[in-house]
Amino acid sequence: MIPIIYAKYLTQLGYNLVDPCDTNLKKKFYNNLWVKKVVIAGVDIKLGVFFRNWDFISPPNIYLFTDDLLEIRKINKYFKFPLPHFSIEHDFKYLNKNAYYFCYALHDKVEINRKNFTQILAFLEAQFQRVILDLISPSGFVSELRKEIVPIWMILSNKFEKKFKMENLFVELEGREGVKNISLTYYSADADEAQKTIKVNFIILRISSINFPLISNFFNEEGDITLGKMLLFIYKFSQNCFILLKKYLREFRTDKKLFISLCFENHMFSFYVDWKRVYLKSLDVNIEISSEFLKELVFPVYVKNYCMQELINRNIKDVKPHNLTNLKILQIGAGAIGGYVADALIKIGASLEEGDFKICDSDDFKVENLGRHILGRQYVGLNKAEAIVKYIKEQFGDKNLNIHSIGKSVNTISNFSEYDLVIDATGQIEIAEYLNEKILQISKEYRPNLLHLWIYGNGECVQALMNLPSKYESKGGCISCLHQSGMDDYKEKFDPLANKDFLKIMGLGPCAAYTPYSVSASLAVAGLAIDLLLEWRNSTQLVNNYFTRYGVGYSGTKIFDMELTAQESCPHCVAKS
Repeated sequence: MIPIIYAKYLTQLGYNLVDPCDTNLKKKFYNNLWVKKVVIAGVDIKLGVFFRNWDFISPPNIYLFTDDLLEIRKINKYFKFPLPHFSIEHDFKYLNKNAYYFCYALHDKVEINRKNFTQILAFLEAQFQRVILDLISPSGFVSELRKEIVPIWMILSNKFEKKFKMENLFVELEGREGVKNISLTYYSADADEAQKTIKVNFIILRISSINFPLISNFFNEEGDITLGKMLLFIYKFSQNCFILLKKYLREFRTDKKLFISLCFENHMFSFYVDWKRVYLKSLDVNIEISSEFLKELVFPVYVKNYCMQELINRNIKDVKPHNLTNLKILQIGAGAIGGYVADALIKIGASLEEGDFKICDSDDFKVENLGRHILGRQYVGLNKAEAIVKYIKEQFGDKNLNIHSIGKSVNTISNFSEYDLVIDATGQIEIAEYLNEKILQISKEYRPNLLHLWIYGNGECVQALMNLPSKYESKGGCISCLHQSGMDDYKEKFDPLANKDFLKIMGLGPCAAYTPYSVSASLAVAGLAIDLLLEWRNSTQLVNNYFTRYGVGYSGTKIFDMELTAQESCPHCVAKS
């Protein structure tokens, strides 16, 4: 129910409450749909505002009506559907006029004080007027059309999605343009409601811009387009594309269902065509003429080109321009630490393009590992490295991932110098020492960067040590400067808990012991690894190399991130101390 104070304020601003009986959705709009007349560029427009809730968890919806849109078209003849920011299908009728949803918040992260009703309405009206003014101006209209072509194409796809019950379509596009038989993955909106993959014929046309001609010259106001108008649309956009399209269509000597896709970056502006052999003759006719008699409808479809590198760039390129793409990486350990680390590394570029990512672990995945590992029970019995690689390929696809498993002990590896980065994700001091010894034997010019990751105690904190060859040569500082196996040798300034009497709790299994800690520690150490590696890739020099992150429940003494240098107690760094 609308608060009285809101109703009074709306009335003061000139809004009128719509009688639900004046709409064809009576229950939905009870006390929630308000209409106000506004004047924009000399045009009287009815602004319909639907308040979805009065808690303002989500912003109000705006609607415009058929007669008002026709008035705007008198100023700008191009102002006809399909339009930027508008739905094509009307949501409801008001006084027998179609009501069209209008998107005024141009992204979904606009923050408005939800407790300030005055501010909400002021923002809504200001945005509405600004966008409508842009659309009324011919130059602004073209600009908005090009900026909004992706959401427009998504709206145009609705008819295809409803007819074939296929949503969220994507492909993994490889290679150059041409005729391709591609695996198309989609969510089936049919009764089974499952993700499915089918093989489909595509004609791929690569484009360098999305400066499309006015789409309302080719689509009707319901968003329909004929085969002839589709061919004319492509011709008007790019004659080179049209020439290639004719060449590729001639390869189909029989009737075929296919997608014709204009591919720009990871967007595929596609048409689903039921191509008939008899259409081949029309390709030799002047396109302006043939476009008038090829009346069969085709379906515009928005297809996403799944590309992991572009998804990574989307997420972090603006804040961290450099990632792990093109690096050769060796990770030792695929357990409760390494599983989460490997999964996260993929999301910052590991294994992509010219890069290579190898994961080494000699252990098998067991039932008791399920409680804090990224893997599920279907992987029980597999080698951990093999299992995590299998998992990653299942999650992200394997066409563009150069990722491999090494199901052997680390001491079988001898080619450490071939890698740019070696990650110790075992949490075992014995393996950390072994890697440190082997890598420090390599000359500086060929020595990889070495990152150690571990969970301290029972998850009170997680830690990392980054050993960079250039820094090590001048100042030393390695894992053995911190701690050596079998020795109670943590110096107070390096001890993350500053507690010599600390004893971690151990769990006992058959012929084995394990360290109890929550999965939060596994996630925390993976997060630390990602932050550290991105900082390493994007800074000229890491000042610190020894890092600590504490759990929320730990309230004891803490240490800060610091620069670890050579210690006299270290057998490798004593000469540098």
